[in-house]
Amino acid sequence: MITRYTYGDITWIDVDKPTRDDVWQLGEEFSLHPILRDDLLTASLRQKVDRYDDCIYLILHFPVPHHERAHAIHEVDFIVGKNFLITTRYDALDPLHYFAKAFEVNSILEKEPPSEHAGFLLFFMLRKLYESTSIALSLIGERIGHAEEKIFAGHEYHMVKELSLIQRDVLLYHRALRNHKSMLNSFANESISFFGEDYRHWAHELTTEYMKVEEKLDDRKEMVVALRGTNDSLLAGKTSTAMRSLTTLSIPIFFSTLTAGIFSMRPESMPIVGHHYDFWFVLGIILFVGVGTGVALKYYRKLND
Repeated sequence: MITRYTYGDITWIDVDKPTRDDVWQLGEEFSLHPILRDDLLTASLRQKVDRYDDCIYLILHFPVPHHERAHAIHEVDFIVGKNFLITTRYDALDPLHYFAKAFEVNSILEKEPPSEHAGFLLFFMLRKLYESTSIALSLIGERIGHAEEKIFAGHEYHMVKELSLIQRDVLLYHRALRNHKSMLNSFANESISFFGEDYRHWAHELTTEYMKVEEKLDDRKEMVVALRGTNDSLLAGKTSTAMRSLTTLSIPIFFSTLTAGIFSMRPESMPIVGHHYDFWFVLGIILFVGVGTGVALKYYRKLND
């Protein structure tokens, strides 16, 4: 589906799930290179920057948060010319939807365009995408803070899965954004020669916008790794304490069971067995052995703590 927006002399064409007819139509209208047309028909596994005679082709991947399921990585293709910008995507992206709404409002108000070419439109669009990514990382930071509170409130076991989910999301953001810096540097070199020296500041400002996101992402990675290590240590300590308690409990039970087993034997001569109160004598011995062993272990642990 093709949606068109105009802003002064600049045209933005947003294509959702491009078909062969869509690509052919845009290729004829904007004289797109045949190789570029083929690239638009399928999703790309790698990000890249290509320079053509009348446009620059940029592919970037963005992480997209979902509330009901795992986050996903979506591709956005940007074709930027002197007075046109084409974006193609294969999934819905909320930041582009909000950007389109703002774009429409500015067109209705008949405001002046930011400049005479589409490079500035691309700048504001990418900045909106990075702002949205930064907000998503802030929400991940809140999840990390909530998990930290739960951990130190004694809920280490319940936080194992939550920390794993957070780390999965952080790694997905890292995988989606890890090549953006090199792509933006390449785009800066191409865009300066394409749009002119006046665009140098804006091209490098895009890298600055990304660096803000990268710093926040690195902070989230460090936080979740450190917090997961802390949670594992506390959980291991609790497990060790539980095992010691079980061991302490099992030793008196073992000696009591051993005593009961001895008196359950039926040799020719067995002391106590056969007397009028033999049951109570045996029961008393078993309790004495069990309690005595437990007291001895408790005293031993107290001396060694």
